[in-house]
Amino acid sequence: HLIRVAVSINKMEIRQDIQFLRGLAVLTVVLFHLQVPFFQNGFLGVDIFFVISGFLMAKLYDKGTIFDFYKRRLDRLYPAYATTLLITLFVGAFLTIPVDFNQLFEQAIAGSLFVSNVFYWNQNSYFDKAVFNPLLNLWSLAVEVQFYLVVPFLYPFLRRSKWLFFLVFIASLIS
Repeated sequence: HLIRVAVSINKMEIRQDIQFLRGLAVLTVVLFHLQVPFFQNGFLGVDIFFVISGFLMAKLYDKGTIFDFYKRRLDRLYPAYATTLLITLFVGAFLTIPVDFNQLFEQAIAGSLFVSNVFYWNQNSYFDKAVFNPLLNLWSLAVEVQFYLVVPFLYPFLRRSKWLFFLVFIASLIS
């Protein structure tokens, strides 16, 4: 995903520094999920992805209008996202019991509205292994889409005011 975005920015060459950080991010997440000792902080990899994505999105946003930005993001993300939701619901209809399918359906609704992160946050535990959460992986994409919705409106103000940029930066660290 980020390789194509990096290449699409002015058709520039693939940046090795970004590729290294992407590899580091993937490695930390995979090692976390494999429960390798000393890699208990898999969120660090997700954070690295968010920072890279923010950087690349700012570069993409700087190239056009808000409408163009949203259209490019929608064209890029929505087909695979919708396909994932529909296939998961289809397969879930045959492989799950009604109680589990109802949970899956609620997760798909939250996913289709890009609020999966809020949906899972409202559960007892975000990553409770006892809970049936086949679409849990959508939480990070929901955060990214919410970022897409907010940043284009903040971007012009943040570029002009270092104080506002600093305040938003501190508020994001605190939150």
